[in-house]
Amino acid sequence: MRPLESLSPQQLLDVVVRARAVGSGPEWERAVAAWKQLVAREHPRVLQSVKAFRFPHQPTVRIPPDEYDDVAIKCWERAVKMLGNFRGVSLGEFYAALHTCVQNTCKDHCRSRLVHEKKLAGSLDEPAPGADAYDPRGRFDAEVAELSYWQEPARIDARAGLDELAAAMERLDERSQAVVRGRIRGESSREIGQKLGESVANVDQIFRRAMIQIKGMMG
Repeated sequence: MRPLESLSPQQLLDVVVRARAVGSGPEWERAVAAWKQLVAREHPRVLQSVKAFRFPHQPTVRIPPDEYDDVAIKCWERAVKMLGNFRGVSLGEFYAALHTCVQNTCKDHCRSRLVHEKKLAGSLDEPAPGADAYDPRGRFDAEVAELSYWQEPARIDARAGLDELAAAMERLDERSQAVVRGRIRGESSREIGQKLGESVANVDQIFRRAMIQIKGMMG
């Protein structure tokens, strides 16, 4: 048996798929090790996703830079536990499941952090020290204004990046656009293939080719 380190991502996933019916013993132990290896190889991608994360409908809520590594580790731990529920057979399905796992982990981390900060700092509506009933100033007005000052340029840069991505996608053929949009929505290769009448392997190939084109157009 070849060392797991020498196997490709698809080969590692194949080890997992073959061992599902067993569920125990040396074959399953090798599958668990293969799954951990597969997840670990995606650490750079997971870390970038953590850095780019914005809470849905609240783009100013994100992971603080000094917590990137800790959250990435949480994502890895959660992704390892995901093995028991994963039923996919393709890398596309694995990547989609991993993306969902990372997003959920980041959301949970932000929620717990906001609750913790609120307990420490009090309500944002709390009046400023010494303010009376006729003083509209809030205790945290200065902090909120400073955050807004620094976050607005980041929001503009993100918007420009999305516009550039949209322009690049418009230059793809229709089938490639459909595959990429499906991936962005979190659909698996199987789901996209059923809509387009393509096999899972073809969907994955179209996606890889489209991403190469997009990266080339965006530099």
